[in-house]
Amino acid sequence: MRTRNYYFSVLIVLFLCCAVPSCNKAEDKPVEATAVQLSQEVLDLTVGDTVRLSAFLVPENAVGPIMVWSSTDEGVASVDERGLVTALDEGETVILAKSGALGASCRVNVSRVQLTSLNMDRADWEMPVGDDVHLGLVAAPLDAVTSGAVWSSSDNAVVTVNDGIVNAVSAGQATVTASLDGFSAVCDITVVEKSVSIGEYLYSDGTHSAMLDSGKEVVAIVFWVGNPGKDDPLLRKEYPECTHGLAVAVNDVASPWQSSYRDASNSVAQWCGASFPEYESVLTGTSADGNMNRILGFNNTKAIMAYNGTNPSTPVEAVSFVEEYSSSNPAPDNTSGWYLPSVKEVFLLCCGDYDGNIWDYEGDVSRPVWNTVNNKLSNLTGEYTELDGSVAYWSSSECGGSRAFGVFFMNGVVVDTYKDYGEDKARCVLAF
Repeated sequence: MRTRNYYFSVLIVLFLCCAVPSCNKAEDKPVEATAVQLSQEVLDLTVGDTVRLSAFLVPENAVGPIMVWSSTDEGVASVDERGLVTALDEGETVILAKSGALGASCRVNVSRVQLTSLNMDRADWEMPVGDDVHLGLVAAPLDAVTSGAVWSSSDNAVVTVNDGIVNAVSAGQATVTASLDGFSAVCDITVVEKSVSIGEYLYSDGTHSAMLDSGKEVVAIVFWVGNPGKDDPLLRKEYPECTHGLAVAVNDVASPWQSSYRDASNSVAQWCGASFPEYESVLTGTSADGNMNRILGFNNTKAIMAYNGTNPSTPVEAVSFVEEYSSSNPAPDNTSGWYLPSVKEVFLLCCGDYDGNIWDYEGDVSRPVWNTVNNKLSNLTGEYTELDGSVAYWSSSECGGSRAFGVFFMNGVVVDTYKDYGEDKARCVLAF
């Protein structure tokens, strides 16, 4: 009898649940939107600021077409498909959010941080004909925006300038000026004729020549002519006289980049960033305007040496080789000393100057600089090693926790390789 009553009670409960209608169906039913509302109606921003606007349909449970964002003046402020507003230049614009025929607007006022001073990142610079250098502006306060500066050269026959990029046209002197908001900054440029050529021999006494002098000891072959300090502030600071070019050592070694990287708690870049922030980061991306295309081997090597000195259980062996090579093969006194080249410098050693992003380089078996250097090396007697066209050469440019960049010398293609790969080679270079 107790069991029968139990089942009878269950049936009654189920019947009541099914019979009672929902009280919320009418409330949950979507309705047509009558308006669009923005989270803010006015924004006051400074150049460089970003703010996200939110757009809502009215009433709360309304539905409508997808929200479309736009700016009436994208030169002042832009907005993406999610309502993120970016202040770009001084002025006023209106941000619009539209859902079908409905819309709302937000007025955006963009101002600049007021300048109090403006200077170049260097007061003077010497460069050879055909070279270029990117001058930077140092503003106060530090958050003041320097975009929009007007650049000029006192003599376009000597140097030209375009948005801070100075190109040396002919030997002589000229002053480059940048003007912004009533302030001016200047840099005195001296342009000299190129006094050295790719393929010249660099000797232990610091001299160089196109023809081999058998009475002197060859320590390197010139593979690039120009001012290597243009990209590397540390090299520029410590060896300001090294403005003529780069030369490569006559020997190399097969080595991993960092065989114990799996045991390291951080990448080299992460460790250096926390412990030695004065160095430029050795972490290298693949963008055209990043470290991939900068001559930074001296900076990178110094940073990695600092890492090796504090992390002896997980050293970067490719840089340890540089230190060993420097001990047994002293560099000339008027040079930077030996270092592991950045990926840009390794590319220059293989293929020479390239106007585009070297990460996008598709390869060319002609490798003009590689051929020139090897032809010069073949004239030497004694111990020397030609550049190996069957392997990649390591750079001092880190790709991340597990990989580092190199250049495959079969065709000049930039590669990112696991750090513990031991078949690739390391070869020192120096600035002179």
